[in-house]
Amino acid sequence: FIAFTFGETILKFIKSVRPVETKREKEYILPLFDEVYEKAKSVYPELPEIKPYIVDSMSVNLFAVGSHTVAITKGALEVLSEEELQGMILHEFAHIKNGNTKAELLNKIGNGFIAVVVIVINALFLIFDIFFRDLGDEDLKHTSGLFRALFFFIRFSVNTFMFVLLFVGNVILSGNSRKNEFTADKFAYDLGYGESLKNALYLVQKISLSSKTNLIEKMQQKHPRVSKRIEKLEEMEDSDIHTNPYPLN
Repeated sequence: FIAFTFGETILKFIKSVRPVETKREKEYILPLFDEVYEKAKSVYPELPEIKPYIVDSMSVNLFAVGSHTVAITKGALEVLSEEELQGMILHEFAHIKNGNTKAELLNKIGNGFIAVVVIVINALFLIFDIFFRDLGDEDLKHTSGLFRALFFFIRFSVNTFMFVLLFVGNVILSGNSRKNEFTADKFAYDLGYGESLKNALYLVQKISLSSKTNLIEKMQQKHPRVSKRIEKLEEMEDSDIHTNPYPLN
């Protein structure tokens, strides 16, 4: 609990997340945020208390942090309509409800712990290497050379193992993260904001800059293509098999 609490605070600081502060921000954000929060809470009573926050960036983005934070960029506030914002906000609620943000936080804590372990191990090996390299006794030089070779092999093995472990773990978590995006989209759709979310994604797709990615980068991408998310939402609309208790008027 302590780790998650402080982890959320630390991530908010790292991501430059601030509270909703100005009068204009409060008058615009709080009513539309509270409206969808109460709607989601009525269907999912287990949803924790969540508050909106701001990121002073002109990129168009929303993201959830920990269990109580949904951050909205100034760019999203400028570009998206109220309904589109609400669809995106519900998407982030789903990440919190489904525990995706806790898993991400745990992953970051775990990666940080592994990084510290690697640094400590390499520092110890460096100390041992310096110690055996500086041995002045001629009779110990041959033995020190063997020890230095052994330490080099162990350090190389440890670093390689950690690299592979982090890479494989990141690939697995990234694949799971891409699946979570579709689940979160369905959450917004089922609460009656599928059209709003789809329109927001069309806008995001329009203003996004395309970039070429290699295979390694694709394997570690945490979000599916925006066009794929739009396709899934349109399939939900076309199939008409999902019960929508809150249709748009």
